[in-house]
Amino acid sequence: ASYWAGAPNQLKQVDLIFYGGDQGSTTAFNDYQTGAVDVIGAFGQNPIPSQFVPQVKDLPDYHSAPQFVVRYLGFNNKIAPFNDVKVRQAFALAIDKSKLIKLLGESSVRAQDRILPGGIPASELKVDGLTFNADKAKALLAEANFDAATKVTISYGVEGDNAKVLEFLQQEWKQNLGVDVTLEPLELQTFSQKLTDT
Repeated sequence: ASYWAGAPNQLKQVDLIFYGGDQGSTTAFNDYQTGAVDVIGAFGQNPIPSQFVPQVKDLPDYHSAPQFVVRYLGFNNKIAPFNDVKVRQAFALAIDKSKLIKLLGESSVRAQDRILPGGIPASELKVDGLTFNADKAKALLAEANFDAATKVTISYGVEGDNAKVLEFLQQEWKQNLGVDVTLEPLELQTFSQKLTDT
């Protein structure tokens, strides 16, 4: 038999490097490109950031496989204005998920109406998600007596394409609701601590 790194008994050590905290998927991708690491996006690590998939998808060492990764936007429903379910629904209805999927790369992600991705027990149960409907979103804000001048800040952890996603959402809310949203990018550790403290 022929082996890439010699016969198995000659392999003495395998180093697994995990990127976390301030080192995210972009750092891992850059290290892969320079040869500093041999594999990324495996063993529960963050995948290649979606913006880089088009430039690597045809390479012989690129392999795509589904991962259990869920990204979501959470609202603090104990603090105004998001303590009103109509406001939360309006912000959700104002997002055109099909445009977001195109932005991120249709081969990399898919929209879900639930926290459970397909294949997980109970994911087959019917859920009536909130489908994009700008008119209904505006009507819900009006019913909630939402003042468009209300200061809304969304904090997020700087990692992969999070900034790209949040900038898209910010534009959707401005265009579809007339609401200016301030984005607060934070280092992942700071963001995690803020979530814990809130």
